[in-house]
Amino acid sequence: MKKDFIYTFITEFILILCLLASYKLADVFFGPKGFTDYSLARRVIALLQPVFLVGMSITIPRQVAFNAASKEKSNEIFLSAVIILVAVTVALSAIMLAFKKQFSVFLFDDAAYTRYIFPMTVAMAGMVIHSAVYGYYRGIMRMNKANVLQLLMLGIIPLLAMYFAAGISQLFLITGILWMAVSFFFLAGIILQMKFSAASVIKNMGETFGHGIQRLPADLGVAALLSLPVIFYTHSFGTVQAGYLAFSISLLSMTGVALKPIGLIMLPHATTLIAERRHSLLKQQVRKMFLYFLILAAVVTAGFEILSPQLLAVFFGRKNPELVFISRFVMSSCAAFMFYVFFRSIIDAAHHHSYNTLNIVLAIAFLAAGSAAGFIFDVGRSYLLFIFVLSVLILGVLTYFQIKKITGQEL
Repeated sequence: MKKDFIYTFITEFILILCLLASYKLADVFFGPKGFTDYSLARRVIALLQPVFLVGMSITIPRQVAFNAASKEKSNEIFLSAVIILVAVTVALSAIMLAFKKQFSVFLFDDAAYTRYIFPMTVAMAGMVIHSAVYGYYRGIMRMNKANVLQLLMLGIIPLLAMYFAAGISQLFLITGILWMAVSFFFLAGIILQMKFSAASVIKNMGETFGHGIQRLPADLGVAALLSLPVIFYTHSFGTVQAGYLAFSISLLSMTGVALKPIGLIMLPHATTLIAERRHSLLKQQVRKMFLYFLILAAVVTAGFEILSPQLLAVFFGRKNPELVFISRFVMSSCAAFMFYVFFRSIIDAAHHHSYNTLNIVLAIAFLAAGSAAGFIFDVGRSYLLFIFVLSVLILGVLTYFQIKKITGQEL
């Protein structure tokens, strides 16, 4: 088990490096405009992904693992989830293609971006099938295969596609095609080894969909919190400024990606401690986690605020004061976002109802209300950045009060 966690941390760290490399290559191969378009498109895909997945990224590993004692039942739940994902992807892709001009104007504030809609739907289709396969390997605890697949799909393929693409539109098309090809190859290998009843697969679809759809609000909420500001910024200040914001939020998101394995460790562990009423031990471990969080958050936040001009200048090979300004503003919320990622698994373990979803909804409500006021009074860019930072801070504070309530003590 420890090896799985170590390898997962290593995999996530490599993926962060690959993601940074993809932004660098987008700037090198496609220029500043290509870089901002690439950043915008990635944020849009991050917003759409939870809708396409309808909670199956959580349902598949949990339900497959829960029914591990009955191999056939586990297989049937997985196949029912795959059918749901294919149906949802086809339906949503058809809607996006039928109204691609409207989606282009809403997401990018420019009908010229219509050319991105089809490649993005292809990329989403590949990502959906990958999520199903990745979730299955997690469910059966084949973490070595899961990590290798994750590294190949999210690390190597996007970088490889850069060398064959003539533009951003073609880049997402090539990436999507490769994602689909690799994902279907692994999916076929899984299905060919399965024993299942087709009637039971169909019968399980309702239960599987119901389990997944309940998880959609939380997944969509986090994606919306990190993506809606980019859409607001696009309509207010254009795609170049919005691209800088998209990249800056991606940097913020990377801090969450780096901490994601903690959730894999703490969710089952904290659930066991709560079930066994070992609350004193849970409190001790939460306090230790809080100490680690303070050290990590201080290093990341202070380090970026101090070194960002030099780091970004070295990364892009030129100075960009606008990007430095926006990224510094965004990363000032780093501690609050890291706190949410660090401790959300404790909240999930302690409560049957999703308090994380409630906290995210409150943060988004503040973001939407504050941004709407900005549009009405025609405020400057700093105001919208400030509203975003405050929204993330609200999420962090609400998470803190939930943890305080669970442990019954100040941290």
